[in-house]
Formats: sequence, structure tokens, C-alpha cells
Amino acid sequence: MTTVTGAISAPAMPTITDGLTVGQALINFYNEHDFGEEGGIDKAVAYAKIGPIRLPIPNTAARKEIIWLHDLHHLLNGYDTSWRGEGQVSAWEVAAGGFGSKLYIWALVLGALSVGMFLYPASCFKAFVRGTNCRPILSLGLSKSNLMLLTISELAAKIGLVNSQAYRPTVGHYLRFGLIWLLYAGGVAAIGVGLYHLIFQP
Repeated sequence: MTTVTGAISAPAMPTITDGLTVGQALINFYNEHDFGEEGGIDKAVAYAKIGPIRLPIPNTAARKEIIWLHDLHHLLNGYDTSWRGEGQVSAWEVAAGGFGSKLYIWALVLGALSVGMFLYPASCFKAFVRGTNCRPILSLGLSKSNLMLLTISELAAKIGLVNSQAYRPTVGHYLRFGLIWLLYAGGVAAIGVGLYHLIFQP
């Protein structure tokens, strides 16, 4: 596992986004990435890209209800939609407690984090440290319609996300992140052993 020392500076958000309302910024985000209206909320199936392969993900009512919040986390943190960016935003969400009791979206988040933990551990660690210094948007107790009226900079301030701030990792951060990494590694090892016995020792 890659380790990171010293203070962790947050990536700079595009200043053009700061003055936009959350609603305006999300519309721009969806148009930029060709996700469709409201991030493709009207589609029956969403897709995750792994290289040239597109894996279908059921666009359930639970996903439709909360996926905009995941997209907003991308905007607030300045993380892109590559696998690195998905790993980063997932690590931030795990640390900040982004989705409360929304189990389905947590399953998707943990799946994306599994890729980031192994391919981009340093980037995910930085995002994890950052997330521990923030509070989840859901904890603000604001309705979606009210959130949409806030500017990006106002919302960032409310959840404690200061993009110019350097977040210094502690021993606790290393221990917690290391434990998560070990849990993922153990899960992969268990799957590998299971497949070996299934294939070679029927």
C-alpha cells in the first residue's frame, strides 16, 4: 500500500463553479459528461466503464433517489469521473459518511472504492483524510430543492470543505485506511481461494 506523508492539499476547484448554484453546476456537469437529464434518472440502466467494456448497473429507485448527491460530491471536491476520480470520491464519502442509511448506494460506493484502493491508494488516502474533516450533506437537514439554491461555495463551507486548506494525516488516518485496505485485500484473497477450489478442486 502506498503511504503519504505531510500535509495534504485539496485539489483546486474551478473558480467558475464557485458562484453557480448547486442546481446550475449539476446541469453543467451532466451536459459536460453527456449523462442525460438529471444524470440519466429516467433510464432503466446505468453503465460503469472498465476500459472498452460497459457494465450495466440497474438504475433502481434507490439509485435514482440519491445519485445526484454522489455527482455533487464530485463537483464539490473537483474529482473527475475516471476510475481514479471514482475511487477518490468514494473514499471521501466513506470518511465523511455521505449517504447515511442508503444501503444500495453504499454498495456501489464500496465497489468503486475497491478499484481505487488497489490502483490508486495514494489518491484515495488523500481523499479519505479530507473526508474525515467534512460532514455529510444529508446531515444539514436541507431539502433537495433548498440545496439546489445554494451556491457551490456556500454548500462547501457548510460541510467544512475548504479547498485551499491542507489536511494533515494523523496516525489514526493511516491505521483506519490501512484496515480498510486489508479488509479489501482479504476479500479478494478469499474470492481467489474460492475460485481456485471451485475450478481446480471440484
